[in-house]
Amino acid sequence: MVHEYNLLLVGRIGNGKSSTGNTILGRPEFSPRAACRVSRDDIMKYGTVRDDERNRLIHVVDGTGIGDAGKDAQLDKESLIARMNENLWSHVTELTAVVLVLKFGVTFTKQERVQVQAIKGLLGDDVMRRWGVIVMTYGDNFEKDNATSFETWCRDRRGEFKRLLEECDHRCVLFNNRNRTQDQVDRLFVLVDKIQCPYKKRYFDIRVEDDGLGGEEHHILNDKGLTNKGVTKNGTHPGLNGRRCPTQIGYWLQNLCCIKPRNNTRVGDERSVHITEYVELSLVYNQQKSGR
Repeated sequence: MVHEYNLLLVGRIGNGKSSTGNTILGRPEFSPRAACRVSRDDIMKYGTVRDDERNRLIHVVDGTGIGDAGKDAQLDKESLIARMNENLWSHVTELTAVVLVLKFGVTFTKQERVQVQAIKGLLGDDVMRRWGVIVMTYGDNFEKDNATSFETWCRDRRGEFKRLLEECDHRCVLFNNRNRTQDQVDRLFVLVDKIQCPYKKRYFDIRVEDDGLGGEEHHILNDKGLTNKGVTKNGTHPGLNGRRCPTQIGYWLQNLCCIKPRNNTRVGDERSVHITEYVELSLVYNQQKSGR
């Protein structure tokens, strides 16, 4: 059985994100670039490799633009959402892991903190906890400067980097992109396999819609003829006698109780699918809001 993986690589320019993608794919698919060459017109790059020996089908997306450049080159959130829809979700419908590429030997500075916040702002506050894996590049420098193991080095960290490691349950691996050995890629996938469920495109769509920035439009019709289209800017709906719905998710859930099977089996089945999907989405959404 072939296991399929969709990896989104994010990281600041100069951290070795493109080289990490090349190491994972086993070929030079992505071209490293200098910060001065970053453009708002750059698109996310995509590469695929099939590893029959290990039964893996690996898709790698170089997440250009997601908190990876200096302040002047950053994209606004709406532009990032458009880029995600055009360049990422056109290739995949879910992400197995979000791989944050950091550079060994560089202090975890304000720029790195801003980058992590940009990723969370786009994909959700719990993205590192549930789907995050850290790749530390420049492993050759680590091997020269340290007599301890990488695991011991990680345990000895302090401050914000320690908190980031704890947040992603210490899913962190050392990469030497100058020596593209398979064992480091295998160690990465050991960590990726610990992630319990994928990040689905519809989670992203719900976040976008809740932020009022567009995205896919979802409709669910109850027996009162209500859809999410009627929700006003302050979160109320005329069909609910002006009662407030804090979010679109909240509105959908308030109306699930009104949905009843009809004589038409096809319609009833379709509504059952809607119920299952929106309950699942609501659980994910509420977890993100509560930080659990």
